[in-house]
Amino acid sequence: MFPLRWPLILTAALFTAGGWAARRGRNAETPEAPEAPAAEPEPTPVPAPSPEEVHQGPLFPDGLPMTELTLPDGLANPTSQGCAACHGDIQHHWQGSAHAQGWAGDAYQLAVRDASEPTTCQGCHLPLLAQHPLQVVHHSDGDPSSPQHAANSGWSPSLQREGVTCASCHLREGTILGPRGSTAAPHPTAASAELSSPALCAACHQLSWPDSELAWYDTYGEWYRSPYREAGVSCQDCHMPQQAGTVSTGRFAAHASHAMAVDAHRAVSVLAHIASPEISRGEPFDFALRIQNTGSGHAFPTGQPGKAYLVRAVVVDAEGEELHEPLEHRLERTVSPEPPYALVADERIPARGELMLEHQATISQKKPAGPSSLQVTIVAEQGGAVLVERSFPVSVI
Repeated sequence: MFPLRWPLILTAALFTAGGWAARRGRNAETPEAPEAPAAEPEPTPVPAPSPEEVHQGPLFPDGLPMTELTLPDGLANPTSQGCAACHGDIQHHWQGSAHAQGWAGDAYQLAVRDASEPTTCQGCHLPLLAQHPLQVVHHSDGDPSSPQHAANSGWSPSLQREGVTCASCHLREGTILGPRGSTAAPHPTAASAELSSPALCAACHQLSWPDSELAWYDTYGEWYRSPYREAGVSCQDCHMPQQAGTVSTGRFAAHASHAMAVDAHRAVSVLAHIASPEISRGEPFDFALRIQNTGSGHAFPTGQPGKAYLVRAVVVDAEGEELHEPLEHRLERTVSPEPPYALVADERIPARGELMLEHQATISQKKPAGPSSLQVTIVAEQGGAVLVERSFPVSVI
């Protein structure tokens, strides 16, 4: 293999019979000098607030789902449809978001069917009690995995369909909360600084199971321990950036996007190293990938254990035919299947971390010569969506 001189923040240990290896080095989540991270001392881990502190956050003091749903005077109904008349642009952007598909989306419905305990999941995916056809009366022997249900007389199928809807964050005690109060609204309003706080997100994006020694969802914790928090970059800064538009009827101004942007192309940089731009058929050749988490304030990917992205790299000809066995590597956090759900392996890339992958392959002399490319993709294993795609030109001779 050719010598590599790139400094490593994170590499992963994985060997296969195909002749490639990924090597894990030290995990430096908060390097102060990216150009020479290997020379920096290991940072002292900063613990995130406990799940008990964040799950019942500033706007969710009684946990989820919320039982109180008092409709303000001047508002016809608590669905997003009732908000659209005055806040049409915001409601339109929200309709295409993961929040709007929090319950009805195919990925969630498939996961719930496979889960043995969906009640805990539904607390965040349906944060209003009125969205639940059944409500939890109690848990047998205090076990959260053994809920006892009863019919919910206040169930609203219209609200259920909307998942994480407007009222989830903005409706409290008959008042609509916003980043600033307004005297021009047809309903009571109040300013809420909590709407711009990462603690709001932690209510659903930080979760531990009973008897678990680690956070099941640790997205907030990953951000909390990252340089992004130290720099004052919040969840909302990336996922709800300011944009110009009609914030309410007759008022054009900058406001937070409710599309909940998620863009893997902006999250990672994919750098390729190939020993030569010309690849000789019948002779082994080397290439390496350096994947850096340059734009995500949490691990890539983040979320529950088992969520995996597949990194794949292969040289293809002008017609797209693969010319050799590909490099493949899974980015995933694995935990033990039984309490205390100990961490088995973490092959993800932390905020400002990086992954080095090396591969050796041989293109058969039977393959055609000509212009080709090294194609790199990162694919979500669940659903198969291509998240990142890069192409680097080479020539096969």
